[in-house]
Amino acid sequence: MTNLLESCKKLSVKNYTYISCAFLAIFSPGYLLLYLYKPSLFQELETAKLFAFAISLTAPVVFINLMLVNDLFNRVIKYDETVFQDDRAKREFMMSCVITCVFLHGLIIAAYYWGFSFKVFIIIVAVIEMVGVTTVENIARLKEKREKVKKQTSD
Repeated sequence: MTNLLESCKKLSVKNYTYISCAFLAIFSPGYLLLYLYKPSLFQELETAKLFAFAISLTAPVVFINLMLVNDLFNRVIKYDETVFQDDRAKREFMMSCVITCVFLHGLIIAAYYWGFSFKVFIIIVAVIEMVGVTTVENIARLKEKREKVKKQTSD
């Protein structure tokens, strides 16, 4: 226990931010979903199983958003590698966590307020993710077309 506390003392504010953001994006929405749709599991399951189940509900969404953010950075933003070389993976993960956190918590609040079934909730998440994939793809294509036109007009 003492080693854990000493390790926590050595962490920087930036690391605490990464950990908090990951917790809010990966664990919190899954935990809220379980409580919203299957509250009986809190009495039936052990803490470790509940934790794993909550993560298994939201980790795929975080992963999909991470791929979208990575694609966005690679194809659209193309920021300077020399400036962001060390923190690029952390920044992309952090951005995908923020996106997931905001969108899933907002959707969970809407599901609670309007009484969506779990099936409807999953369909809405899938549609929003597909819209995100399509939007990033279209933005990338538009940027590539714009760059192609600029190159042709400058020649």
